Amino acid sequence: MKDAVIRIEKKFSLSAPRVFDAIRRGELFQCCGKEILFLEFAVGGSYSLKYKNGADIEGKILEIEPNKKFVFTWGQGGRVTIELVGTGNGSMLKLTHKEIADESLQQRFTVGWTDGVDTFQEKLEKRHEEQVGSAEAYDWSKFEINYFYPASLEKVFQAWSTCHGLKSFFIGSIDVTNGAGIKRSDDECFQNGDRYAWRWRHDFSAAGLILDSKQNEQVQFSFGSMTVTVRMKRVADATWLQLTQTNIPTDSRGQVFSHMNCYLCWTFFLTNLKSVLMQGIDLRDSDPARASSFEIGYPLKEVW
Repeated sequence: MKDAVIRIEKKFSLSAPRVFDAIRRGELFQCCGKEILFLEFAVGGSYSLKYKNGADIEGKILEIEPNKKFVFTWGQGGRVTIELVGTGNGSMLKLTHKEIADESLQQRFTVGWTDGVDTFQEKLEKRHEEQVGSAEAYDWSKFEINYFYPASLEKVFQAWSTCHGLKSFFIGSIDVTNGAGIKRSDDECFQNGDRYAWRWRHDFSAAGLILDSKQNEQVQFSFGSMTVTVRMKRVADATWLQLTQTNIPTDSRGQVFSHMNCYLCWTFFLTNLKSVLMQGIDLRDSDPARASSFEIGYPLKEVW
């Protein structure tokens, strides 16, 4: 019965990165009634668990896609894939167990995974409720910044969707090419699938993809392993801009350099855009050696 398959879905009010982080720590295994003897959470790594009845189970980790997917063998009983999908206000966990040897194992595994996933969800939700208002409850996997500009929707969109616009308040130099490798002009709007390579005024660069560009509505781009989405719309006498950064690593380094650091820098650049649009004044220092922490984040060259 090699084609037997178990499929389980469970909705969480927590974001996919927070659920994934708990899986990485082995909490799903523990909620399935197993003691973790060894867990090397890395592709090619192995794990060893002990059931309450004393039986052991071992397996290999085949695939890890942070915050999205975890694939591993399950002893002699097949292959398990866990997928996490964001739902806007939470996430959906999808567990698929394939290549199960016989019907008796399928029935046992179905009960085990169903009870385990239910317990896992209840544990995470309860812990989240208990931690509301505490540092532990903060969602390090994303942040959102809102800003209002006394400028037309068209001007704000052009500032984010063209090379000329980004250079006016954000980037020192930038190249954007289409799918055919043809470089876009400074005033040409980005299109879905374009590739960008930019460099700040100091010695730091980044490259990625334009994921979505909608005229006067949205610009979305990859930013390392993360995603930055800039939405905008006209409200009364201003343009409302909302910047979100998602899929931020939730380890200690991610909290500092990908969350706190990026939040600080984006706040400065959004403020600089307002200065450029209203007064024509660029708040960035023209000397790269004197770039402030607001432009480059925490690491500064020794100047004292």
